[in-house]
Amino acid sequence: ARRSALRLMPRPSQGCKCGGSDHTYAQDERCILYRDITPHVAPETLEVFKPSRKEIRSRKDEADYGSAIISALHERQTKAKEQQEAERKEAAFVELMEKTQITKLKKAIFAPGLLSVVIISSVASLMDKHSIEEVDAEDSDDDNDEEEDDIPLNALASSAPPTKKRKVEPVEPSFLCIAELMLHISKTWGHLLKELDTNAEYAWHLKLNGLNFGESVGQYRRNPRRPESLSFENIQFLLNEAMVSRLRKSNSSTTKGSESSDAVASPMSPKCVQPKDTNGNASQQPQPPTNIAQPTAPTAAPTITQGISDELVVALLSSQEGTGLWDEVQGLVKSEVLHVQSDGTIVLRSGWQDHVGASILLDGEDRGWFKDTDPANAFCLHDVVRSLTDFWERRGSGWALTDDDDIEFST
Repeated sequence: ARRSALRLMPRPSQGCKCGGSDHTYAQDERCILYRDITPHVAPETLEVFKPSRKEIRSRKDEADYGSAIISALHERQTKAKEQQEAERKEAAFVELMEKTQITKLKKAIFAPGLLSVVIISSVASLMDKHSIEEVDAEDSDDDNDEEEDDIPLNALASSAPPTKKRKVEPVEPSFLCIAELMLHISKTWGHLLKELDTNAEYAWHLKLNGLNFGESVGQYRRNPRRPESLSFENIQFLLNEAMVSRLRKSNSSTTKGSESSDAVASPMSPKCVQPKDTNGNASQQPQPPTNIAQPTAPTAAPTITQGISDELVVALLSSQEGTGLWDEVQGLVKSEVLHVQSDGTIVLRSGWQDHVGASILLDGEDRGWFKDTDPANAFCLHDVVRSLTDFWERRGSGWALTDDDDIEFST
């Protein structure tokens, strides 16, 4: 994060950008700015950036005044050439380090201005990692609606009222998927992704993306997170791979248990076990009189398991007080960009490019993360996000779909 902040700052009058006073340029071995990247570069590649041994030039005392001026001028020109050569080497060194940071460490040099952009990119990357394809959730929703409206023919002939199918409730994202999203965002853009500058921008962002859920903007006037802070920076040190593995095991066991929950009662349910008589029928136990006070057993303190603790951590970090990722995901699901599968996995909808908001297109134009303006992918975004210009084109003062003249966003 400090390296990103110092990247565009002017060179100090003395010393290096890293704060060291014993060297001047970033390619020096004593500089700490790129110390985490140099181990990923071949040693022979770094040899060209090492300073060459200076030639010792003997200077004779010149009695003539003119010869002293010529010697000083020559020394000044030599020093200027050495400085230009050192700056050229530093520029090449920084370019090599940033290329290594993008390709090998998968850490971005720049970040988009919207959290929704990195969420879409992260979902696409996780889909590639788990070999998941985009889903056409719109057709499945229409099929469910048709099944609810259909009435069986035998129900029309009977006098009993027809039984309507239970409406399917929307599925919430799983803690595992939310944790994987936050971990990917933290590792890739956590050192760059800053909160909005002012509370007014935060309130307008919620209203523009439908994240205020119908409430007034005034209720969300203040950002619960500190402006200009890096909310995702340190999440990678808390949501480590060990926690994600525990959540994955817990999610798989929960999925298997939900398949048989309709047939088997929960062991914690009060009506799962009833005493039976010798014939196998449920026996009627004598009930104590209601007017006699029964001794109450002391209530045991609830035990918080490791799995519950992990889920509480994920819930806190994804809340509005943590990062705001949960509401951003819900907003993208509502706008038909994302879809939550039955197991809680977040995926991209088929044709999601047609449903992106104007703010995403304007952010890509302003920040320059489209494929044609960022060929090196310094933003580390997925290709499906960088290729939005294949579906949208600039027309006059706005954006419009390439194959539709009716939908246009004006600026």
